[in-house]
Amino acid sequence: MTPRAPAGSGTSFSEAKYNFLDPKKETESVSDSTIRVPTGDEDNFLGTGVLSGQIYGIGSWALGKFAPHANVGYTLSSGNVGSWRAISPTRSTHVVGFEAECHPRVTFALRHHRSLPSRRHRS
Repeated sequence: MTPRAPAGSGTSFSEAKYNFLDPKKETESVSDSTIRVPTGDEDNFLGTGVLSGQIYGIGSWALGKFAPHANVGYTLSSGNVGSWRAISPTRSTHVVGFEAECHPRVTFALRHHRSLPSRRHRS
């Protein structure tokens, strides 16, 4: 008898964003939140088995062909997935960067991403 391949849904996501400023202007101040719910069976590789939530504050500006941005966020998680941490443990995240239009069809982007585990997850 041939074993049956696992089937079903994995982890479910829900995301919401809110722009605090006038969306017609070239400046944005956005809050972004995400919830991951372990709806799958992690033993059959159909989900993570971890409940987590994220909240971010995002600021961006358009200055002609140059657009800097900064993000600050926090992730709260019920655990890790394996030793390689596919789902991040509780941590704070900081991102700064910019996009620059080099040509009407070419944009250059550079970002610096820093993620720090909370004190309870540091080794």
